[in-house]
Amino acid sequence: MAAISVNPGDIFVKNDRVISRFVVDRLLTYTDIPAHVRLIEQGGNERTVTVALQTLLDEKYWLPEKKS
Repeated sequence: MAAISVNPGDIFVKNDRVISRFVVDRLLTYTDIPAHVRLIEQGGNERTVTVALQTLLDEKYWLPEKKS
C-alpha cells in the first residue's frame, strides 16, 4: 500500500448511503494513542467529528475526494 499523506484542507467523503463531505481541519498526534484527524462537515451542517487516521484511510468508511 502506498503512503498517503493527509493535510488540512483535504476533503473526504463518508462512504455511506447518505453522501457527506468533510474537510480535514486538523491533524491530532498523541504520544500514547494513534494519530487522529478532526473533520468538519461541509454543506450547511458543519458538524465536527474526530476519527483515527487509520479509519480515515480505510475505504470501507471514507473516500478521498478526487482532485480536478
